Amino acid sequence: MDHADAIMVFGLSGNLLATLDRKTFRALSGNFAAALKSHLQPKIGVPCFRQRLLWGETEVCQGCPWDGSALPVNLQLVISPLRCDKTEQLCAAVAMGKMEAVQQLLSEGQDPNALGDKGRTPLNIAAGRHRWAIAAALTQACADPNAASGDSASGGGDETPLIAAAALGDFRMVQYLLQVHACMDLPNSDGRTPLLVATMHGHLAVVECLIEATADINKPVDGRAAFANPLLSAAECNHSRIVSTLLRARADVDWCNAEGKTALWCAVANGSLQSVRCLIKARASTNHADQDGNAPLWVAAACGQPEAVDYLIVARADVNQVAGNGQSPLCTAALRCDLSVLRRLLNAGADDRPDWQGRSPAEITLSAEVREELQQHGANSQQGWQKSLH
Repeated sequence: MDHADAIMVFGLSGNLLATLDRKTFRALSGNFAAALKSHLQPKIGVPCFRQRLLWGETEVCQGCPWDGSALPVNLQLVISPLRCDKTEQLCAAVAMGKMEAVQQLLSEGQDPNALGDKGRTPLNIAAGRHRWAIAAALTQACADPNAASGDSASGGGDETPLIAAAALGDFRMVQYLLQVHACMDLPNSDGRTPLLVATMHGHLAVVECLIEATADINKPVDGRAAFANPLLSAAECNHSRIVSTLLRARADVDWCNAEGKTALWCAVANGSLQSVRCLIKARASTNHADQDGNAPLWVAAACGQPEAVDYLIVARADVNQVAGNGQSPLCTAALRCDLSVLRRLLNAGADDRPDWQGRSPAEITLSAEVREELQQHGANSQQGWQKSLH
């Protein structure tokens, strides 16, 4: 390149950092200083906010102070050092949405990754408050999109910006953070990933966005979140559309947590009937018992969920599967004096087997109606139970 027809940018030590020919110079339209700094950022690895361009003793701040006929031009680049003396002001400006104040503080060299007194980074604050433009300014100033907030003891939690945006259901922020390479599977200290947080709060659009970005829907988790995963959490809260979305994305329908509970188990226990239907349609195991030996049908009987009992019976759940406490679903329904559930079980062929103490359903119920219903089915049930012993 002919340096006689170019703009040359030098560092303080006199080293040549960049050379712009006339064609590149003319392409830098609008705010010349901002455009030139953006052009230099990938070359020198320093964000625009920390760059100062000097033409002699004059700082180039807005438009070009010369025209193309004045080339060559030598500029000097001064890089502002990172500072943390106004971190609280920066965090406050982000929280209040004051873009001009944020830009001014960043141009003074304030560190965009410094933690405020509540243990939160400026980007985390922006992500949790719908501050899209400010989030863009912070990331352009090299804010780390994967930097978690400080320790929970400091009052700020330890969530990443993406987790904060997912919890809020801010689809636009989630999209932007993914574009600037936020890690979609990075968990907090509880093991909660952005996808898990989005499902817990029922934010379908965010869930779809993360799945489209290939977030790991079956990622093993640690810590307290080991008791949940996206599918289980969605089913437990009856976010049935999210359950369907996760199942279409091939989530493990029979994943079980540290207590041995599956998504179907939790959906039944919480009366999440729409999710129960979705999971049964996806062929979830109807007889998978938790670590206490309790299967979904027994849970439905114990929780008084007659509709769930119907769905499970149609799905061919074992109506005589004994729970960890030694009771069959029929014994449990009798003990609860739940005539609705009891009739459903009897009609599905539940037998009159006793509990672990040898008491029959008729002996443990306090309801005359339940006892009468059992007596009407008693002969057939007893015959079926005796046959099963031989």
